[in-house]
Amino acid sequence: MKTKILIVLMMGLLVSCGDDNKKNEPEVKTVDTKPEIYEPASFNAKFKDPMIAKIYDQYIVLKTNLVNSDAEKAQQNAKELAGMLEGMEAERELRQAAIKISDVGDLEAQREVFQYLTEGMIHLVKGKFSGDDIYVQYCPMAFNGNGAYWLSNEKEIRNPYFGEKMMSCGEVKEVLE
Repeated sequence: MKTKILIVLMMGLLVSCGDDNKKNEPEVKTVDTKPEIYEPASFNAKFKDPMIAKIYDQYIVLKTNLVNSDAEKAQQNAKELAGMLEGMEAERELRQAAIKISDVGDLEAQREVFQYLTEGMIHLVKGKFSGDDIYVQYCPMAFNGNGAYWLSNEKEIRNPYFGEKMMSCGEVKEVLE
């Protein structure tokens, strides 16, 4: 008897879940949730040394790919940057950092080394250009609260250490003119 009641209840449930009820349900639309792709602002400064200008531009491309959380592109950009730094004795540490980034495909490992690359880049560009400003930006939350810096063509924060997770975490700490 219990089995018959159970069968009748299940059949009733199946019939009540038929196509007729779907007509009354609102249409569900999917939303494309692709992250925003960051593009850096144009930069119109003039560097005293054209090679430093090329190195800075490549640094910005690398930073942009870290902001966009694209480890593969960051790896390739770091390789190109290392090539540009080859033969520049004074910039040996910068080159070593670029090589380390190009050797790893892991985004978090790339971001960790990027902080050391940035330290060298600040010294490389400081006082060697005119025109647009370069912003030294800082995220106090990077690397478990130890914080980290990066360079930017614009005042608006686009964080290379957190990417889309915390895109606007940070502040301008210095303006290089």
